Amino acid sequence: MNIRGFILYFLGLIQLEMAKRRATKKQVEWKKKGPKKWDISYDRRRIDKTLKLLSESRLKDFPFFLHYQAFKEALPKNFIIDVLKQIAEELQYQLDTSDIDFLKYWVTRRYYDAIANHFGALEWISPYLFIKNIDLETRKKLKDFRVAMLSDLVKYLSAEEQHRKKALESYRTGY
Repeated sequence: MNIRGFILYFLGLIQLEMAKRRATKKQVEWKKKGPKKWDISYDRRRIDKTLKLLSESRLKDFPFFLHYQAFKEALPKNFIIDVLKQIAEELQYQLDTSDIDFLKYWVTRRYYDAIANHFGALEWISPYLFIKNIDLETRKKLKDFRVAMLSDLVKYLSAEEQHRKKALESYRTGY
């Protein structure tokens, strides 16, 4: 799976969840029977297993999952899944026209911003609560995450800048 397949996976999950919500409005009896295939929390557990697997075995393709498990435990419930769904919805119309590097950059940037802003807001609002609720090991992982993600983002932007400069020069010189 590459980043394009990952985004398509989340878009499919969003459509499935919407279909389940529509079905629950029409059909109330399923709650009494409780089939797992209609349970949205079951889907979230399945998604979590997928994300954990990607963070453990495919970190090169999905660098933003660095320290996924530690952040999952420190963040509010379903925070990461909801962020990834939002990112997938943002990119749904760019999947066919954008290259893999851009998609990877965009997902990394948005995911990084969501994680960093959440912890940053907590630290800004109350340093005491931040220190009390976030253990030292997670704070170290957060620093490592910030450095790694910002390095990846800078690499992409530097390559993009070089590409644009070459394009500009080719247009200035008349090809």
